[in-house]
Amino acid sequence: MVDEMDFLAVTQSCKFAKEHALENGPIERELIGLVRKLTLAHDLATAHELKDMEKEISKEVDNAIAKVTENPILKSFGVERKVVRTILP
Repeated sequence: MVDEMDFLAVTQSCKFAKEHALENGPIERELIGLVRKLTLAHDLATAHELKDMEKEISKEVDNAIAKVTENPILKSFGVERKVVRTILP
């Protein structure tokens, strides 16, 4: 946890996050894995239920990407579906 009022702490945490992401990928993926493990460990959902949720979320993301990439303004900038997909999880 970082105190957002502490300039040095924010600067250091941003530097760490950038270096970590460049070397290991986004931190969010680690958090998703942790939440998944905790969910299973505490019997809040089964692995099958989590897989179903992931499929549903993936469909929602794909639909949102399709909607965005159909936007005429973005098309004029040459935004492609595959480019947007690599940005989103």
